[in-house]
Amino acid sequence: MKWWGTRGNADAPPMLEADDAVAYRVACCIALIAIAVAIPAALVADSRVARALTESHARALDAVVQNTAQFLSAGLNTRVRDARALSRTPVIRNPSPSAQDKRAALEDFRYRSPDFVWVAYIDTHTGLIVAATGGAEEGVTAAGQPVFEEGRQGSFVGPVHEVRELAQARGDSADPVDRLFVDVGVPVLSAQGETVGVIAAVLEWRWAEQIRQHTQVPGIETLVVDLSGQVILGRDRVAPPTLLAEITHRQFPQGATRVRWPEAGEQLTAIAPASANGPYPTLGWRVVAHEPMREINAAARQVGLWVALSCALVGAISAMLVVVLLRRRAATRRWHKADQPG
Repeated sequence: MKWWGTRGNADAPPMLEADDAVAYRVACCIALIAIAVAIPAALVADSRVARALTESHARALDAVVQNTAQFLSAGLNTRVRDARALSRTPVIRNPSPSAQDKRAALEDFRYRSPDFVWVAYIDTHTGLIVAATGGAEEGVTAAGQPVFEEGRQGSFVGPVHEVRELAQARGDSADPVDRLFVDVGVPVLSAQGETVGVIAAVLEWRWAEQIRQHTQVPGIETLVVDLSGQVILGRDRVAPPTLLAEITHRQFPQGATRVRWPEAGEQLTAIAPASANGPYPTLGWRVVAHEPMREINAAARQVGLWVALSCALVGAISAMLVVVLLRRRAATRRWHKADQPG
Protein backbone atom coordinates (compact mmCIF):
# COMPACT_ATOMS: atom_id res chain seq x y z
CA MET A 1 0.00 0.00 0.00
CA LYS A 2 3.05 2.32 -0.03
CA TRP A 3 3.82 2.24 -3.72
CA TRP A 4 2.73 5.90 -4.46
CA GLY A 5 5.63 7.30 -2.38
CA THR A 6 8.41 5.45 -4.21
CA ARG A 7 9.31 8.05 -6.83
CA GLY A 8 11.73 6.70 -9.37
CA ASN A 9 10.99 3.10 -8.48
CA ALA A 10 10.78 0.92 -11.55
CA ASP A 11 7.74 -0.84 -10.03
CA ALA A 12 5.75 2.45 -9.74
CA PRO A 13 2.78 2.82 -12.12
CA PRO A 14 3.21 5.05 -15.19
CA MET A 15 0.53 7.40 -13.78
CA LEU A 16 3.04 8.74 -11.21
CA GLU A 17 5.52 9.93 -13.79
CA ALA A 18 2.76 11.33 -16.02
CA ASP A 19 1.23 13.31 -13.17
CA ASP A 20 4.62 14.65 -12.15
CA ALA A 21 5.36 15.68 -15.71
CA VAL A 22 2.07 17.54 -15.94
CA ALA A 23 2.73 19.33 -12.64
CA TYR A 24 6.19 20.40 -13.72
CA ARG A 25 4.96 21.55 -17.13
CA VAL A 26 2.28 23.70 -15.49
CA ALA A 27 4.88 25.09 -13.06
CA CYS A 28 7.21 25.98 -15.91
CA CYS A 29 4.37 27.73 -17.74
CA ILE A 30 3.56 29.76 -14.66
CA ALA A 31 7.22 30.68 -14.20
CA LEU A 32 7.49 31.76 -17.83
CA ILE A 33 4.33 33.83 -17.53
CA ALA A 34 5.70 35.47 -14.37
CA ILE A 35 8.93 36.34 -16.16
CA ALA A 36 7.02 37.62 -19.18
CA VAL A 37 4.95 39.84 -16.90
CA ALA A 38 7.89 40.94 -14.71
CA ILE A 39 10.01 42.42 -17.50
CA PRO A 40 7.43 44.81 -19.01
CA ALA A 41 6.05 45.60 -15.55
CA ALA A 42 9.53 46.61 -14.42
CA LEU A 43 10.03 48.76 -17.52
CA VAL A 44 6.65 50.46 -17.07
CA ALA A 45 7.30 51.03 -13.37
CA ASP A 46 10.77 52.42 -14.11
CA SER A 47 9.37 54.88 -16.66
CA ARG A 48 6.43 56.04 -14.59
CA VAL A 49 8.37 56.30 -11.34
CA ALA A 50 11.18 58.20 -13.10
CA ARG A 51 8.66 60.67 -14.50
CA ALA A 52 6.93 61.06 -11.13
CA LEU A 53 10.22 61.48 -9.28
CA THR A 54 11.45 64.02 -11.82
CA GLU A 55 8.29 66.08 -11.41
CA SER A 56 8.52 65.85 -7.62
CA HIS A 57 12.17 66.84 -7.53
CA ALA A 58 11.51 69.65 -10.03
CA ARG A 59 8.92 71.11 -7.68
CA ALA A 60 11.36 70.80 -4.77
CA LEU A 61 14.11 72.55 -6.76
CA ASP A 62 11.76 75.34 -7.77
CA ALA A 63 10.66 75.81 -4.15
CA VAL A 64 14.29 76.01 -3.02
CA VAL A 65 15.30 78.69 -5.55
CA GLN A 66 12.13 80.71 -5.01
CA ASN A 67 12.49 80.66 -1.22
CA THR A 68 16.19 81.49 -1.36
CA ALA A 69 15.57 84.34 -3.82
CA GLN A 70 12.79 85.80 -1.69
CA PHE A 71 14.83 85.62 1.51
CA LEU A 72 17.86 87.18 -0.18
CA SER A 73 15.81 90.05 -1.62
CA ALA A 74 14.02 90.61 1.68
CA GLY A 75 17.27 90.47 3.64
CA LEU A 76 18.98 92.98 1.37
CA ASN A 77 16.00 95.35 1.40
CA THR A 78 15.81 95.18 5.19
CA ARG A 79 19.44 96.14 5.61
CA VAL A 80 19.19 99.01 3.13
CA ARG A 81 16.08 100.19 4.94
CA ASP A 82 18.05 100.18 8.20
CA ALA A 83 20.70 102.38 6.56
CA ARG A 84 18.00 104.77 5.32
CA ALA A 85 16.57 104.95 8.84
CA LEU A 86 20.02 105.92 10.11
CA SER A 87 20.26 108.69 7.50
CA ARG A 88 17.05 110.23 8.85
CA THR A 89 18.19 110.49 12.46
CA PRO A 90 18.65 114.13 13.63
CA VAL A 91 22.29 113.69 14.63
CA ILE A 92 23.13 112.57 11.09
CA ARG A 93 20.97 114.85 8.95
CA ASN A 94 21.55 118.06 10.94
CA PRO A 95 24.80 119.95 10.29
CA SER A 96 25.26 121.16 13.88
CA PRO A 97 26.33 117.89 15.60
CA SER A 98 30.08 117.37 15.69
CA ALA A 99 32.00 114.59 13.99
CA GLN A 100 32.31 112.84 17.34
CA ASP A 101 28.53 112.90 17.80
CA LYS A 102 28.02 111.51 14.32
CA ARG A 103 30.65 108.84 14.95
CA ALA A 104 28.84 107.83 18.16
CA ALA A 105 25.59 107.47 16.22
CA LEU A 106 27.36 105.34 13.62
CA GLU A 107 28.90 103.14 16.30
CA ASP A 108 25.51 102.67 17.93
CA PHE A 109 24.02 101.71 14.56
CA ARG A 110 26.76 99.17 13.90
CA TYR A 111 26.26 97.70 17.36
CA ARG A 112 22.56 97.21 16.65
CA SER A 113 23.21 95.99 13.08
CA PRO A 114 26.29 93.74 13.31
CA ASP A 115 26.09 92.73 9.63
CA PHE A 116 27.52 96.16 8.80
CA VAL A 117 31.26 96.00 9.40
CA TRP A 118 31.99 99.65 8.58
CA VAL A 119 29.70 102.68 8.40
CA ALA A 120 30.64 106.25 7.49
CA TYR A 121 29.11 109.67 6.92
CA ILE A 122 30.41 111.48 3.81
CA ASP A 123 29.90 115.19 3.27
CA THR A 124 28.33 115.82 -0.13
CA HIS A 125 30.02 119.16 -0.75
CA THR A 126 33.60 118.11 0.04
CA GLY A 127 33.39 114.37 -0.64
CA LEU A 128 35.34 113.76 2.59
CA ILE A 129 34.56 111.06 5.12
CA VAL A 130 33.57 113.15 8.14
CA ALA A 131 32.89 110.31 10.61
CA ALA A 132 33.27 106.55 10.49
CA THR A 133 33.09 103.62 12.84
CA GLY A 134 36.39 103.08 14.55
CA GLY A 135 37.59 106.34 13.00
CA ALA A 136 38.76 104.34 9.96
CA GLU A 137 39.23 106.34 6.73
CA GLU A 138 38.15 109.63 8.34
CA GLY A 139 39.41 112.59 6.37
CA VAL A 140 39.84 110.51 3.22
CA THR A 141 38.03 111.60 0.08
CA ALA A 142 35.35 109.34 -1.35
CA ALA A 143 34.99 111.31 -4.58
CA GLY A 144 34.72 109.04 -7.57
CA GLN A 145 33.72 106.01 -5.53
CA PRO A 146 30.44 104.42 -6.68
CA VAL A 147 29.11 104.19 -3.14
CA PHE A 148 29.40 108.01 -2.88
CA GLU A 149 28.59 109.06 -6.44
CA GLU A 150 25.61 106.72 -6.72
CA GLY A 151 24.63 106.97 -3.08
CA ARG A 152 23.95 110.70 -3.23
CA GLN A 153 21.58 110.10 -6.14
CA GLY A 154 19.57 107.43 -4.31
CA SER A 155 19.88 104.12 -2.54
CA PHE A 156 22.80 102.15 -3.96
CA VAL A 157 23.90 98.54 -3.59
CA GLY A 158 27.17 97.51 -5.21
CA PRO A 159 28.24 94.12 -6.49
CA VAL A 160 29.63 91.48 -4.18
CA HIS A 161 33.40 91.93 -3.99
CA GLU A 162 36.36 90.74 -2.00
CA VAL A 163 38.15 92.93 0.56
CA ARG A 164 41.09 90.99 1.94
CA GLU A 165 42.29 93.80 4.22
CA LEU A 166 38.92 94.12 5.90
CA ALA A 167 38.63 90.35 6.25
CA GLN A 168 42.10 90.14 7.82
CA ALA A 169 41.25 92.95 10.22
CA ARG A 170 38.19 90.99 11.34
CA GLY A 171 40.19 87.79 11.72
CA ASP A 172 41.33 85.66 8.82
CA SER A 173 38.96 82.81 8.02
CA ALA A 174 39.30 79.77 5.81
CA ASP A 175 35.76 80.26 4.52
CA PRO A 176 35.84 82.37 1.31
CA VAL A 177 32.46 83.92 2.14
CA ASP A 178 34.09 85.80 5.03
CA ARG A 179 36.17 87.76 2.49
CA LEU A 180 33.14 88.97 0.52
CA PHE A 181 31.33 92.24 1.15
CA VAL A 182 28.68 94.52 -0.38
CA ASP A 183 28.82 98.33 -0.50
CA VAL A 184 25.65 100.18 0.48
CA GLY A 185 25.06 103.90 0.05
CA VAL A 186 22.02 106.04 0.89
CA PRO A 187 21.60 109.83 0.65
CA VAL A 188 21.25 112.01 3.74
CA LEU A 189 18.60 114.69 3.25
CA SER A 190 18.33 117.85 5.29
CA ALA A 191 15.05 119.16 6.67
CA GLN A 192 14.70 121.20 3.47
CA GLY A 193 15.13 118.09 1.29
CA GLU A 194 18.67 118.94 0.16
CA THR A 195 21.23 116.14 -0.11
CA VAL A 196 23.88 117.06 2.46
CA GLY A 197 25.66 113.76 2.86
CA VAL A 198 25.84 110.05 2.15
CA ILE A 199 25.76 107.10 4.50
CA ALA A 200 28.32 104.68 3.10
CA ALA A 201 28.48 101.20 4.61
CA VAL A 202 30.17 97.89 4.02
CA LEU A 203 27.88 94.93 4.52
CA GLU A 204 29.35 91.51 5.17
CA TRP A 205 28.16 88.59 3.03
CA ARG A 206 27.86 86.08 5.84
CA TRP A 207 24.16 86.85 6.33
CA ALA A 208 23.45 85.69 2.76
CA GLU A 209 25.29 82.40 3.40
CA GLN A 210 23.14 81.87 6.48
CA ILE A 211 20.04 82.28 4.31
CA ARG A 212 21.41 79.78 1.79
CA GLN A 213 22.09 77.24 4.52
CA HIS A 214 18.64 77.82 6.02
CA THR A 215 16.90 77.08 2.71
CA GLN A 216 19.26 74.25 1.73
CA VAL A 217 17.73 70.82 1.09
CA PRO A 218 19.81 67.61 1.33
CA GLY A 219 20.80 66.35 -2.10
CA ILE A 220 20.27 69.73 -3.78
CA GLU A 221 23.20 72.04 -4.47
CA THR A 222 22.27 75.73 -4.24
CA LEU A 223 24.39 78.66 -5.33
CA VAL A 224 24.02 82.32 -6.23
CA VAL A 225 25.70 83.79 -9.31
CA ASP A 226 26.06 87.32 -10.61
CA LEU A 227 25.59 88.62 -14.14
CA SER A 228 28.98 87.33 -15.23
CA GLY A 229 28.22 83.81 -14.03
CA GLN A 230 30.63 84.12 -11.12
CA VAL A 231 29.61 82.16 -8.01
CA ILE A 232 29.13 84.66 -5.19
CA LEU A 233 27.45 82.29 -2.77
CA GLY A 234 27.86 78.57 -2.32
CA ARG A 235 30.48 76.14 -3.53
CA ASP A 236 29.99 74.35 -6.81
CA ARG A 237 32.75 72.10 -8.07
CA VAL A 238 31.04 70.95 -11.27
CA ALA A 239 29.78 74.17 -12.85
CA PRO A 240 32.23 76.20 -14.98
CA PRO A 241 31.62 79.97 -15.12
CA THR A 242 30.78 79.79 -18.83
CA LEU A 243 27.87 77.44 -18.16
CA LEU A 244 26.66 79.52 -15.22
CA ALA A 245 26.81 82.67 -17.34
CA GLU A 246 24.79 80.91 -20.03
CA ILE A 247 22.07 79.57 -17.78
CA THR A 248 21.96 82.86 -15.86
CA HIS A 249 20.66 84.63 -18.96
CA ARG A 250 18.51 81.73 -20.13
CA GLN A 251 14.75 82.05 -19.85
CA PHE A 252 13.80 79.03 -17.78
CA PRO A 253 10.22 77.75 -17.67
CA GLN A 254 8.33 77.59 -14.41
CA GLY A 255 9.88 74.84 -12.32
CA ALA A 256 13.04 72.99 -13.22
CA THR A 257 14.40 71.64 -16.48
CA ARG A 258 17.12 69.25 -17.56
CA VAL A 259 20.47 70.84 -18.39
CA ARG A 260 23.62 68.96 -19.42
CA TRP A 261 26.53 70.17 -17.30
CA PRO A 262 30.09 69.47 -18.53
CA GLU A 263 31.83 66.82 -16.44
CA ALA A 264 28.67 66.37 -14.34
CA GLY A 265 26.18 64.95 -16.79
CA GLU A 266 22.52 65.80 -16.93
CA GLN A 267 21.31 67.91 -14.04
CA LEU A 268 17.78 68.86 -13.07
CA THR A 269 18.22 72.63 -12.81
CA ALA A 270 16.08 75.49 -11.51
CA ILE A 271 16.87 79.20 -11.51
CA ALA A 272 15.23 82.29 -10.02
CA PRO A 273 16.17 85.99 -9.88
CA ALA A 274 17.14 87.15 -6.42
CA SER A 275 16.72 90.88 -6.95
CA ALA A 276 14.53 91.50 -10.02
CA ASN A 277 11.45 92.15 -7.89
CA GLY A 278 13.27 94.60 -5.66
CA PRO A 279 14.70 98.06 -6.29
CA TYR A 280 18.10 96.72 -7.43
CA PRO A 281 17.49 94.62 -10.57
CA THR A 282 20.86 95.64 -12.03
CA LEU A 283 22.64 93.43 -9.51
CA GLY A 284 21.53 90.46 -11.56
CA TRP A 285 21.80 87.93 -8.75
CA ARG A 286 20.41 84.54 -9.73
CA VAL A 287 19.76 81.57 -7.47
CA VAL A 288 20.64 78.28 -9.15
CA ALA A 289 19.78 74.86 -7.72
CA HIS A 290 20.59 71.55 -9.35
CA GLU A 291 20.44 67.83 -8.67
CA PRO A 292 21.99 64.98 -10.68
CA MET A 293 19.50 63.13 -12.85
CA ARG A 294 21.47 59.92 -12.34
CA GLU A 295 20.38 59.83 -8.70
CA ILE A 296 16.73 60.30 -9.64
CA ASN A 297 16.98 57.62 -12.33
CA ALA A 298 18.77 55.28 -9.93
CA ALA A 299 15.90 55.58 -7.46
CA ALA A 300 13.43 54.80 -10.26
CA ARG A 301 15.44 51.77 -11.34
CA GLN A 302 15.37 50.43 -7.80
CA VAL A 303 11.58 50.59 -7.84
CA GLY A 304 11.50 48.82 -11.21
CA LEU A 305 13.84 46.15 -9.86
CA TRP A 306 11.61 45.57 -6.86
CA VAL A 307 8.60 45.24 -9.16
CA ALA A 308 10.43 42.65 -11.29
CA LEU A 309 11.57 40.71 -8.24
CA SER A 310 8.08 40.80 -6.77
CA CYS A 311 6.56 39.42 -9.99
CA ALA A 312 9.22 36.72 -10.17
CA LEU A 313 8.69 35.81 -6.51
CA VAL A 314 4.93 35.60 -6.94
CA GLY A 315 5.46 33.40 -10.01
CA ALA A 316 7.87 31.11 -8.18
CA ILE A 317 5.53 30.72 -5.20
CA SER A 318 2.57 30.11 -7.50
CA ALA A 319 4.51 27.48 -9.43
CA MET A 320 5.49 25.68 -6.22
CA LEU A 321 1.90 25.72 -4.97
CA VAL A 322 0.66 24.35 -8.29
CA VAL A 323 3.19 21.50 -8.17
CA VAL A 324 2.21 20.62 -4.61
CA LEU A 325 -1.53 20.76 -5.32
CA LEU A 326 -1.30 18.72 -8.54
CA ARG A 327 0.85 16.07 -6.91
CA ARG A 328 -1.49 15.82 -3.94
CA ARG A 329 -4.47 15.55 -6.26
CA ALA A 330 -2.75 12.81 -8.26
CA ALA A 331 -1.82 10.97 -5.08
CA THR A 332 -5.40 11.17 -3.86
CA ARG A 333 -6.70 9.73 -7.13
CA ARG A 334 -4.20 6.87 -6.92
CA TRP A 335 -5.15 6.24 -3.31
CA HIS A 336 -8.81 5.88 -4.18
CA LYS A 337 -8.03 3.72 -7.19
CA ALA A 338 -5.84 1.43 -5.12
CA ASP A 339 -8.57 0.98 -2.52
CA GLN A 340 -11.16 -0.10 -5.11
CA PRO A 341 -11.74 -3.90 -5.10
CA GLY A 342 -10.59 -6.08 -7.94
